[in-house]
Amino acid sequence: MGTSQSPPNIDQQEKDGKYKRSGQIVFRVNEFATFAGGTGQKRMISDSSQSINGLNWRMALEHSGTELALFVLCEGDENDKAWSCLASVRKSIVACKFGNQCFAEEEETRALFHAESREKGSKSFIKFAQLMDPNNGWYDGQEDAVTFIADIVAERPNGMPGAFLKDILLVNDETVYMNKYLLAAHSEFFEELFFGENAQPKPKIQIENVADAVPHFERLIATMYPQNKELDAECVEGILELADRFLLDSVKNRCVQFLAKSSAKSAVFKLRVAEKYNLDALKKHILKNLTTDDFFGGSKYFDDFTELNKLGSELAKEFSERHKELFGIKNRN
Repeated sequence: MGTSQSPPNIDQQEKDGKYKRSGQIVFRVNEFATFAGGTGQKRMISDSSQSINGLNWRMALEHSGTELALFVLCEGDENDKAWSCLASVRKSIVACKFGNQCFAEEEETRALFHAESREKGSKSFIKFAQLMDPNNGWYDGQEDAVTFIADIVAERPNGMPGAFLKDILLVNDETVYMNKYLLAAHSEFFEELFFGENAQPKPKIQIENVADAVPHFERLIATMYPQNKELDAECVEGILELADRFLLDSVKNRCVQFLAKSSAKSAVFKLRVAEKYNLDALKKHILKNLTTDDFFGGSKYFDDFTELNKLGSELAKEFSERHKELFGIKNRN
């Protein structure tokens, strides 16, 4: 089946409009004749989404016998029965020939989207024969393509979990959505940044020496209450570094608990991190709970060579003493 194309929505201009009230989805479907003939896919969803009032929206079309079914899909959590969003939608087909008019619904559809009804539209939007008629100018025969549009106006959703992340913080000149009151409540750094004497209308921070700084900062926010996104072994050090830098003790504590109880990272990795961020209790906990398995086997053991070289001399000595204790090696007089 042919590919579907939608304009990419990952540039800064789109990101800045994440909480806009209205937006437009443009869905261009290539190799449309195959789809219309019923020999290809029966259903297609636009590759990219449009963010409107904090929710992602897509278009979907289905082959329904002699007719085309066209829908708008709201990507709210299908497992969360609390949220709902009232939206007005008007769908159309773009004319590809000069002088022809677009095909559009006579009236917009106003509907309530929620977990049990995330998709709204028409099962008989247009007959394929009418759509493909060259006199109408909607089907581009040269490109074998049709372009669909959905104009959406969405009210602010109800029942969404967590704080509404509508405030903008520029992180390394990229837009990150957050709730400034929530961040300020957890951190004196952000309290001063957002509400101090020198607070700026468009606050910004620069994060140096952190790989993938912006995604890590977004993950940092998601880790906080009330989202409470789970940490993992790959992100924990980056999150801990940012939490330490921006005085977010609540996130720092979560990272420590994760390293102490859940992380699959090696004991030497945890010791190195504990030393770097002055987490003395975590360091003592790791040393106390070392076993012989921490010194043998698997890829973690080989990774430890790199981590060992990063330990300070005092901690390296403590680690060595614990090794001797576990293996019954006595110090030579």
